Amino acid sequence: MLPMELVSKLFAIVMGALSLSAGAIGTPAVENYVTRAGVASPAIQQEQEAARAEVVPAEDSSASYNWAGYVASGGDYTEVSGTWIVPYVENLDGNGADATWVGIGGVGRHDLIQAGTEALPLEDGSVVYAAWYELLPDDSHMVPFKVAPGDSVTVTVKEETTNHWVIDFENNTTGDSYKKRVAYESSYASAEWIEEMPLSPDVPLTLNHFGVVEFTDGHAVQDGELVSIEESGAKPLRMENGGGETLAIVSEIGKDGESFSVARTDADSDPLQHVMRERFRAEPRVTEVAGETSEEAVRTIVFDDGWSIVVVRFFAD
Repeated sequence: MLPMELVSKLFAIVMGALSLSAGAIGTPAVENYVTRAGVASPAIQQEQEAARAEVVPAEDSSASYNWAGYVASGGDYTEVSGTWIVPYVENLDGNGADATWVGIGGVGRHDLIQAGTEALPLEDGSVVYAAWYELLPDDSHMVPFKVAPGDSVTVTVKEETTNHWVIDFENNTTGDSYKKRVAYESSYASAEWIEEMPLSPDVPLTLNHFGVVEFTDGHAVQDGELVSIEESGAKPLRMENGGGETLAIVSEIGKDGESFSVARTDADSDPLQHVMRERFRAEPRVTEVAGETSEEAVRTIVFDDGWSIVVVRFFAD
């Protein structure tokens, strides 16, 4: 997380987010990390609505409670990359958020290295856009790489040497870039290109109305070979709410083998913790891991819906 002197934290979002109080946005340090934006113009809204209407759902997609996109799990993955346009989002109910990312791990395992962009709600109804990375089970970290709605962003996660990774952020619109090197032990079990509904342990977040996110130039290194999304054998995921209604559809992979779209539907979004609570009652699939951080005792619960994983932390007083 960012140092507390830089931001006033409203809540932590486990799958890659941090929301900021309106009063903190004016500080120079915070401005290196986030872009604040209001409602998109009518022309942009019409453009996004037209693009959303053109997305045709992929056949045989599997359902997830918080992921929509493509997941490859047919080998060992040491690199993943993708490009997308940061969408203008509508924060209709005041608690809407979304995250767009690429990652390695997370399917059938409890490890995941991921990086991408996010849109987060503020109390005044505006939205903050930011870039981030996360190494589960640790919290996410914002990075000093500014993004704004309409920007084309490329994110790459790559293992340079065993357990040592480089995360590259490229803003193709502004020309800015940022590189972060981290140490992380991965299972290499999967590669993902995902649009996500984040989870907050403190605030009941919903999925905002992001319109359409189009992934392009999607690649991975699978068993030592550079492959496209299609060549990786990746499978489509749609996002559903607790009532089984589709929240986000995913298209078929494009003819280039490297692209697809995720479109938000008009279905109501349940806060993810509400969905988790009902799922636990029907079919408990929870792994509890006890541990300590350098600052305080922590209890970690991992929720696994068969595809995506959510890590919820309960900190000691």
